[in-house]
Amino acid sequence: MPLVALQCRRCGGDLPETKPGESCSCSYCGQRYLLEPSGRPVGVDASGRPVVIESIGSFVVDGASAPPSIERLLASVAAAHPDAPASPAPAPAPAKVRQGPIAAIVVVSIVLAGVGVALSALWNVSGHSVSVAATRGPASPRVAGGGAGERFIWDEVGGPPQVARLPGRELVVARFREGDSDQLYVEARSAPSLERVWRAGPFGSYGEGYRATFFQIAGERLVVSEVRAKVHVYDLSGGAEVGTFPISDRPADRGLCSTADGRILVPTVDGAVWAVDAKAPSLRRAAAGDRCVEGPGRSAARPPQVPGFRAEHVLLEAGTGVALGHRVPGTPVPRVVGFSEATGAVLWSEDLAASDPTMAQSPAGELLFGGRIVATFEQGDGYRLTAIDARDGRRLWESSLPEVGATSPVLVAGGGWLYAGCLWSLLAIDPATGKVMGRLG
Repeated sequence: MPLVALQCRRCGGDLPETKPGESCSCSYCGQRYLLEPSGRPVGVDASGRPVVIESIGSFVVDGASAPPSIERLLASVAAAHPDAPASPAPAPAPAKVRQGPIAAIVVVSIVLAGVGVALSALWNVSGHSVSVAATRGPASPRVAGGGAGERFIWDEVGGPPQVARLPGRELVVARFREGDSDQLYVEARSAPSLERVWRAGPFGSYGEGYRATFFQIAGERLVVSEVRAKVHVYDLSGGAEVGTFPISDRPADRGLCSTADGRILVPTVDGAVWAVDAKAPSLRRAAAGDRCVEGPGRSAARPPQVPGFRAEHVLLEAGTGVALGHRVPGTPVPRVVGFSEATGAVLWSEDLAASDPTMAQSPAGELLFGGRIVATFEQGDGYRLTAIDARDGRRLWESSLPEVGATSPVLVAGGGWLYAGCLWSLLAIDPATGKVMGRLG
């Protein structure tokens, strides 16, 4: 079946090549799509239901879509500084102009000239410098974490953050996009402040390496793959590189994983699989029996039978079970039920949302750790994060999450902290209170 290359109807960014009948996500704004057998992309939400896609401001020049950042930048400059000189209006086109590449170049040049005048005015009025990076998707924010004025965002496409528990401290490791050339780095950040401890890279630009740059913690070491057909091993405590190994091809886009004995498996595009011993360090071809170890997740345990409740999945921890599902019949209001793993007896039952439960959507992510169930859910125009005591059903706290676009928040539990990835933001949260202790973005 042929692959189909398309553009996101929300932001204009390129979508990955996808077979009809399969789903994909925009790597810029996170909008999800299901490709119909005809090849037409249909926008869907986290549950796979069709949604109406609202454009965030893309425009068309001579039939080719361009990123929305220019229009939005001009509008924001005008709104923030009404006394700034206006950008010149484009000259009217001649009565008869042949459409083609030259016409497109002329139109784009006029628009870019307007941007230059507007940015120059902003410099004079506010005294701050502004730089514009050419991107294929929507403009990304410049946030704390990189150098002064540097473009810096957490890259959710690189996978969820991973937590390293070292003697006396906890580190969170994640992939970031930095600089106007959009370079990829893998960084270790201290918890809970999320201050940078060290970084490795760059591993090429985002366009070059986003399908090949992956990382996996192995004890007190970190293994990173890159598009140049190499694997690197770093010491987690200080970031020193302790080994570099060539592999037979680019890493495959399904990422890295750990075996039961702590080695890291690196699949490559040519079908080979390589095993990295990060402790030695050394590299060899993986044996036929090498398998990835699944991380903690949903349990196959039988959920309790509760009238008016349909369970969708179950989480278990230290003899306590939590079933997540929804009310039946009627509006599928998300509900949570606590039960004893040993006896199956129901301990408590609560709506997932503290208020307006009929407006809440099914959980987008959930964790059971430290005696509490923590879950994210969509409600109204945004996502919320709630925590319930898994033993007695007491609501511990509930808070809103920053803008997450069309993506679902990613939750990761550390030794003492909860981490939430929300589009371009990464948060460190106190699981006891819900207070944000550190934030990037």
